[in-house]
Amino acid sequence: MSDYSNKRNANCLSEDGSAALEMLSNILDEHMRTSNERMERFEKALLALTQRVDDCSKITAFVGGHGHDDDEDISDDEESVVDKHDKWTIMFRLLRDYRITNGHCKVTMNENSKLHHWIKNQRQFYRNAKTGSQSTKFSNDKIAKLESIGVSWGKNFPPPVSWDEMFEKLQNYQQRMGNCNIPFNSNNPTPLAAWVAYQRKEFKRFKIGKPTLITLDQCGMLKDLGLSWKSPK
Repeated sequence: MSDYSNKRNANCLSEDGSAALEMLSNILDEHMRTSNERMERFEKALLALTQRVDDCSKITAFVGGHGHDDDEDISDDEESVVDKHDKWTIMFRLLRDYRITNGHCKVTMNENSKLHHWIKNQRQFYRNAKTGSQSTKFSNDKIAKLESIGVSWGKNFPPPVSWDEMFEKLQNYQQRMGNCNIPFNSNNPTPLAAWVAYQRKEFKRFKIGKPTLITLDQCGMLKDLGLSWKSPK
């Protein structure tokens, strides 16, 4: 065999070896990347589980430390079976679940086109109700529920009132009236009355370990202010 042939074969072997090494390196890199992603997911799940166990311990101490009088017959309207024809509540629950998972209510078309269009319609109903441009029945209860999860009505309207701002309003009410028993008109509740009712429902979900928008610290603030978790008769 000539020197040329030997060199050509050597070069081929060298190229094949380099290609094989590069392929092996890519496989190892992909394996490491996948392993790291799995480890990150595992660590996040473990952290969430640890946080939940810690929250459960705090909830037990929190409830146990305040007796059981207020824990009986907690309002659970939001947990009742919803009529399949009650489309508004069904869509609201979907949006609420999205808010808990993503931290905002900016649902895109790609994520959920049906929910995206529903939110746009709610904003239009709100604008119509506030401007009087159309005779639209958009109740204060619906407005309060949507604002409670952070829905924004648009640049021409004030942003939703934050939890801390609503708590301050409840503080002012408690200082004036000596209690937090805000009258609730189911047909046309005031924003503060609707907000308080929603906090009771959120507390029940929190207590039984369901995803919720209320925190343990917020529960403590409401309890210390004198809010009863049982709806007044």
